[in-house]
Amino acid sequence: MMSNRVLNLFVGYRIIISKSAQKDLKRLPKSISREIIKKLHLLVTTNGAFDVRKMEGENHPTYRLRHRVYRVVFRVYKEKITLLVVTADHRKDVYRKKGR
Repeated sequence: MMSNRVLNLFVGYRIIISKSAQKDLKRLPKSISREIIKKLHLLVTTNGAFDVRKMEGENHPTYRLRHRVYRVVFRVYKEKITLLVVTADHRKDVYRKKGR
């Protein structure tokens, strides 16, 4: 069976959290929001393995990061060395609003 965990390809990238993702994070329990922010920081500062999958059917390379029952959807802009966090929510709701 193939693992979902991939070697981190985003070391050195800068994180930008969209306004809608900021609102999403505020709606989540504070402890979960903090853990997600910490995981995003680790994603761009360490070369560890994270549960990140590339999503299909998007104009820009779009990925999802799994944290417990929550998902963080982000876009990658290689030319700007930037990750744009699009949304963060419970897994049952996050994919409905990824196009915001």
